[in-house]
Amino acid sequence: MAKATSESNNLRTLSVPELNSQLDTLRREFWQQRLKVREGALPQTHLLKQSRRQIARIQTALRQQQQAVPASKASS
Repeated sequence: MAKATSESNNLRTLSVPELNSQLDTLRREFWQQRLKVREGALPQTHLLKQSRRQIARIQTALRQQQQAVPASKASS
């Protein structure tokens, strides 16, 4: 549990372009893993769950940054 929290904190420090880059990379990796599972070439099926969760963490960090920007502009 602590590992996920530290990963989330690290993601919050990244910029939007960096997060988008990581998101694209993880989506490609996830797609490749799904193909390998269907072929029976990926014995470590737990990697799918880990990838899905990491993608969700990045999407959450992106969403939080997008919501923070309009709030700061409104107070200016």
